[in-house]
Amino acid sequence: MNIEIAVHSGLVTHVFQARCHLSTSPAHFFLEAEEFYDHFGQVPVGNHYEIELVRPNDETTLQRLYTRQSPRSGTYFVCYPRAIPTPALAKNIFWIWCLGSVLTLDHRVYMTTILDGECSGDVDRFTQILKERYSIEISAQASTL
Repeated sequence: MNIEIAVHSGLVTHVFQARCHLSTSPAHFFLEAEEFYDHFGQVPVGNHYEIELVRPNDETTLQRLYTRQSPRSGTYFVCYPRAIPTPALAKNIFWIWCLGSVLTLDHRVYMTTILDGECSGDVDRFTQILKERYSIEISAQASTL
């Protein structure tokens, strides 16, 4: 499954694209089961989607965001160490990641500062703050390509 999301921030629109990979076994994960998933949480069991970033694709930008480079493919993935068992959840996580990435790129504020700190994980409050305080919002509906 491929996803494209456009995020508007002031006069700039950022376009993000991702490819979601389904794995049913840690042996097939792009990110390391022990060094990543187990270290930061728990190794997913059963169906698990990993979100590979297609756009932006320049390494300098990707290294500034919550990403992790796959030792298997050399490409970058959304840094999310919890289980993602469905395509709908993968799309939702990518949507939140895109908003937070624009916050980092345009305002030099890490998404966890607001999402985990000020909003205590409340995604609706997070999106409201981004819109009201930073003029960041989804400018086009997420599309599955």
